Amino acid sequence: MSGPQRLGAPPRVLRALLKHVLQSLIITAIFVPMAMTLPVAAIWLCQSPEGGQFLFWLGPWSCCFWALILHNFVGSRFWRGREAVLAWRAERGGYVWSVGKSTGVMFASLFLSYVIEFGYVYWLHTVPGALRLLPVATYAPAAFVLWRAIRG
Repeated sequence: MSGPQRLGAPPRVLRALLKHVLQSLIITAIFVPMAMTLPVAAIWLCQSPEGGQFLFWLGPWSCCFWALILHNFVGSRFWRGREAVLAWRAERGGYVWSVGKSTGVMFASLFLSYVIEFGYVYWLHTVPGALRLLPVATYAPAAFVLWRAIRG
């Protein structure tokens, strides 16, 4: 016996699964720190056109990350304990509906962030110094999600 039929050789499915898990971990290890630090770095990035372009294309992904975090953590009032989170989830229609709504909020904030940025750049591209306020336009959907989560 030789090749994949040899005793001790992992099957293709296991190899594919491990490859997928490793890719997901690498993406997470890169995306989460970038998404967490980009709102603070955006102030510094918007001082140059190249940094503004970087924020323009990657900022909405950070915005959707923060919208998801704010929607779930602030909305569920997790600091009040497990019972508050379970009550919040039941109030919203159960686990599946809660996850679906959170996913919708995340993608809506991604889409709206790009729309707001395109509008901001289209209408204010001739205004001197307008680039410095691009982070406000980028993270406006996340700010709205925070406001809605606080309101209940």
